[in-house]
Amino acid sequence: MADIMNSQITEQVQSQVQYEHAGNIIASQDAEIARMREILRQIDELEVVFDKVCRIRDTIRQLRLRVESRNRTVNSTTDQHSQ
Repeated sequence: MADIMNSQITEQVQSQVQYEHAGNIIASQDAEIARMREILRQIDELEVVFDKVCRIRDTIRQLRLRVESRNRTVNSTTDQHSQ
C-alpha cells in the first residue's frame, strides 16, 4: 500500500514538474513572440520613414532640374544681351 502511495506521489510530482516546465516554455515563447512583434512594428516604422526619404529625394531631384533649367535660361539670356 505504501509503495502504491509513493508511486502515485512520485507520478504527481513528475506531472507537476512537467506542467511547470511546459508553462515556462510557453512563457518564454510568448516573450519571444512579443519581441518579434516589436521588431515587425519597428520595421513598419522604418518603411514609412524610408518612403518619406524617397519622396524627399525625388522632390530634390525635380527642384535641382528646375534650377539647372532656369540657370541655363538665364545664362542664355545674359549671353544674348551681352552680344
